[in-house]
Amino acid sequence: MNYKRSTVSISPGQSGKPFGIFGNHQLFQSKLVSIVCIGVMVSMTIPRTVESAEQSDPAHVEHIAQETAFNTIRLTPKAEQRLGITTVAIERRTVSQTRLYGGELILPPNQLAASSEQSPSKDKQSVFTILPLMTPADQIRVAEAQVNADGQVQAAQVQLQAAQVLLARTQRLLRDHAGSQRAVDEAKVQFRLAQATLREAHARRQLLGPPLLAMTTPDRFWIRVPVYVGILKELNLQQPAQVGPLGNMNEHSLFVANPVSGPPSSNPVAATIDLFYEVANPNKAWQLGQKVQIFLPLQQTGECLVVLWSAVIVDIYGGTWVYNQRAPHTFVRERVQVSFIHGAEAVLASGPPPGSEIVVQGAAELFGTEVGFSQ
Repeated sequence: MNYKRSTVSISPGQSGKPFGIFGNHQLFQSKLVSIVCIGVMVSMTIPRTVESAEQSDPAHVEHIAQETAFNTIRLTPKAEQRLGITTVAIERRTVSQTRLYGGELILPPNQLAASSEQSPSKDKQSVFTILPLMTPADQIRVAEAQVNADGQVQAAQVQLQAAQVLLARTQRLLRDHAGSQRAVDEAKVQFRLAQATLREAHARRQLLGPPLLAMTTPDRFWIRVPVYVGILKELNLQQPAQVGPLGNMNEHSLFVANPVSGPPSSNPVAATIDLFYEVANPNKAWQLGQKVQIFLPLQQTGECLVVLWSAVIVDIYGGTWVYNQRAPHTFVRERVQVSFIHGAEAVLASGPPPGSEIVVQGAAELFGTEVGFSQ
């Protein structure tokens, strides 16, 4: 078998090593040096780029809005007259803050004493010491028991009168020799039993005290107000309160209720104690057990900024504003913080300085002129 030897011819300048980057050692070294140089250049360039990025602002705002530099509205005298602009100076003064609670009308102790004096019953002991702890349903049950006890007393009195008449008749018959001693003895027994029954009825009635529900409406009531013990220090217990029917927010129809000292009363489950106030009932409009709303005064916190509530504008985000008249026919909107509402006035936690002329009529029209929905 004949074999042929194959040969490869290599031109001058080529070696017999394999082709590629590892084929020439000098070429490999030169390429490696180039890669290292490129990496060093990149590493030197990146920090400069980051440093330049840090020095530049992330955002640029042409005009930053300041609340102290809002649009100034200037009106002509005719336009101001047409809008009906009226201003009032804001003032700093002391305002009595109140807090709303629920109360219940009950009978005062002297009213119970008066009703007991008018009652034919001889029982004068008062049950007022337990009255504040009783619910209206319990009071009705006590009143029903009192009525039943009064009926038993009257029935015992009738039985005693009948036994007394029977005893007198039998004694007269015995004197006239028309009766017997046995009949007299039996009549005496009936008379003594009637006396014992009457004493027992009086004792049962005395346990229930004087009439709880009088037939006539009293001329004044006490108001029992349960209050959480944690806020007692915030209340001014020496000042009168204002009371009115439930749901009536008209301050002109509220009645004055003076604080009075009542029996100790509390609810451990609800952590409340009972405060007592006295209110007059000249028109007989109040009823026993009626639920009422009562505004209790709080402790004074010093002077506050006060402005009419009609001067306050509320925007769509809930912010509160007023318009301050800086110059004639010139108005600027300023932010205020409303602490609470007292009748027709708004008590401010912060706002313009005292003496500033605040728009109280026409503020909504000015706001529409400023934001663009006046038409």
